[in-house]
Amino acid sequence: MLRTKLKNIKWVKFLYDSFRMSSIWLAGKQQRLNYQELINIIPDISEQYNTSVLDTEYLNLKVRSVHAFQMDLIKRICKDNYYLSDIGDSSGNHIIYTKRFFNNIISTSVNCDSNAIKKIKSKGLYAEKVSAEDYVREVGEVDLTFLFQTLEHFENPISFLKKAKNHTKYMIITVPYLKNSRIGFHHLRDKNHPFWKGDPEDIHYYELSPEDWKLMFEFTGWKVKYEKIYYQYPRWIPFVSWLLKKYWRRFDFEGFYGVILFKE
Repeated sequence: MLRTKLKNIKWVKFLYDSFRMSSIWLAGKQQRLNYQELINIIPDISEQYNTSVLDTEYLNLKVRSVHAFQMDLIKRICKDNYYLSDIGDSSGNHIIYTKRFFNNIISTSVNCDSNAIKKIKSKGLYAEKVSAEDYVREVGEVDLTFLFQTLEHFENPISFLKKAKNHTKYMIITVPYLKNSRIGFHHLRDKNHPFWKGDPEDIHYYELSPEDWKLMFEFTGWKVKYEKIYYQYPRWIPFVSWLLKKYWRRFDFEGFYGVILFKE
């Protein structure tokens, strides 16, 4: 009887993952995201993060699709011979992608986590263990800075954005997309949440709408050059899109908001 229950659970998980994968696959096709070219560059991204392993097809597709969205932003602004900084880099993967599309790229990956730094250096990339604010304050100007799913983890994003003006010409930022802004402290209601163990990678302080993020960018002296929302579900399909939108909004995020910034 126990084996039957376990088998049923596996089937439930299979169907659940298939449902989510179908949503992401259709969304990627509709939004013309090319994640296959990224698979050809880095076949295995299971160690993308420091606190979790991408050990299912669903998780791999989910993250690959976000990577494809982020690479679309990179291709719109990056050029040969650029000096890049990737703040909050946990794997070095975006730098590796970028070096395949552009020549003579110099890069620095920044993270406070020793394991992330070790992982990045093992791939032959340069990395520094330092806080984001200290790095942008102390290091001279680079051409382009990546900030992928990182700004929402900062206790003081306004202070960081102001300091970053002296560090970089352009900045690409992606954050979770929400229609209505909220404070991210809702995670703290769960006393078993990894944040209570001191891991900032697992807590969002601010989850803002694109409109509110843009107010913050304007306040700190940045202008929007390009912006786009990646949705994790296909749009404009009667009822189906509505259902998927409700699901992602309730259990994850509808998608991710991406923006290319330049200094005023």
